[in-house]
Amino acid sequence: MNPAPVDACAIEDCAYNRSKSCHAGAITIGSGDSPPCLTKMISRREGGFPRHEARVGACHQLHCRHNKGLQCHANHVIVGRHDGFDACLTHTPHRPQTAVTE
Repeated sequence: MNPAPVDACAIEDCAYNRSKSCHAGAITIGSGDSPPCLTKMISRREGGFPRHEARVGACHQLHCRHNKGLQCHANHVIVGRHDGFDACLTHTPHRPQTAVTE
């Protein structure tokens, strides 16, 4: 399986963002309730590759259903604002396991 592509990014002050598209070689998603894009870089310089669209290279969000082996297995990823933070909007927490009673 190929790394999950970053379909859209709404973090407009990031050096890798051009026209709501991430051009980093790969991004890293952090952990927490609103898992951040750890690749975000605020700079006046444009970063990344002009004709490249990023993929998720690593994901630290252990409690996301898309995370298998610290890699994102979602069909695509969207990064944007959530609760005032720049975050992975594709993050989907695991559903709690329910005990089976007989």
